[in-house]
Amino acid sequence: MLVNLSMPSRTLNKNYLLSKIIRPPLIIFVIMIIGGLLRIFDLGSKSFWGDELVSIWNSAEIIDIKSFFTSHRGNAHPPLYFLLLKFWSIGGNDEYYLRLLSVLFGTLAIPITYLLGREFFKTKASILAAFLVAISPFLLRFDREVRMYPLFVFLSIISIIFFVKALRHNQSKYWIGYVIVTILNTYTHYHAFLIIASMWLFYFVRFRTYKLLLKKALLSQIVIALCFCFWIPTFIFHLTTMSQLSGWSTTRFPTIFGLWIKPAYLLFSYSLGQTVLPWNFLITIPGAIIFIFLFFYGIKPILKIKETAVFFLIFLLFPILLALLISDAMPRYLVFLSPIYCLIIAHGISNISHNIFQIFAFFFVTILIGFSLANYYQNREFHILANVDPWREVGKYLSENVKKDDQVFDIGG
Repeated sequence: MLVNLSMPSRTLNKNYLLSKIIRPPLIIFVIMIIGGLLRIFDLGSKSFWGDELVSIWNSAEIIDIKSFFTSHRGNAHPPLYFLLLKFWSIGGNDEYYLRLLSVLFGTLAIPITYLLGREFFKTKASILAAFLVAISPFLLRFDREVRMYPLFVFLSIISIIFFVKALRHNQSKYWIGYVIVTILNTYTHYHAFLIIASMWLFYFVRFRTYKLLLKKALLSQIVIALCFCFWIPTFIFHLTTMSQLSGWSTTRFPTIFGLWIKPAYLLFSYSLGQTVLPWNFLITIPGAIIFIFLFFYGIKPILKIKETAVFFLIFLLFPILLALLISDAMPRYLVFLSPIYCLIIAHGISNISHNIFQIFAFFFVTILIGFSLANYYQNREFHILANVDPWREVGKYLSENVKKDDQVFDIGG
């Protein structure tokens, strides 16, 4: 090993000690603690809101294998999360405890994002991305609800990791992992098929590199399709009956503001969350400047590496395009893209030329996100839990006061 003798021994010893003490696993563990604390803080203060009650209701209706594969009233999602919630609810059924299941998957998404980052970037960018996922106001909002979205994010990122590793290393454990996790994901949310479509587009764009793996890729997809066949009758029911009852169409067209507004708001949500109003210009203007700069500063060096460029352009843009054309492109349905967006922003920060400027960029991003988090915890501006119906209080009142033959009227709820 060559050592620069002009470097003071104190500096050598200091750098050596820091490299031994500050290891990526330790840093990720600390970031997970930060993310976990943000997610459990004041977790049970609010009553369940409507969609959370739907989750609880549907989990209670799963009593056997037949009911698992049967559509339930008021629900248009696959059943895996509801099954997990049923087992989880054995330990309790209050707001704090039931939301902990989402907190668990949301926190586990932090190290998974780091692992995905390490497939393409250096350690610094991957750690920064994990931190952005930990404090993301967009992800944190869904990580504190009794809904399937944190599980969806967790499984989506693992599925992508296994797919990339299967292509690059061609080992059976990665192909098997990809198949199992992807099957679980298709039983969690229908937008898992956007990920599968993106994977296949990535494969065919890189076909020259991975053409010898075509049989294994096709076989894995056939197994996934066969396992989803059990759910196809309910899937068809959701596409027809449920869409007619709820009044939405399976095909989405541009809004009156134009096609650009949905992806623009989606990127806004990934950056500042949904607890800052777009017309709060004191935050949105500096936020837009900083995040747009970091986004393009992160994309620019990626374009020089063909496979990395293909991966991020496809996995960030293609699902959004498909969602705009075939389904409701609500931000929460595309929540699985948020860690990929965080990776690009983190890559942008780590590619700023001087460390001092990297620190300033990291500081400003944290401040902007902190403002959005403060809005969330103080119930400012808008988000779904800011003005939740007091179902807990209503339930307590009814349980204490309802008498035989009383009639209960639900007005407007």
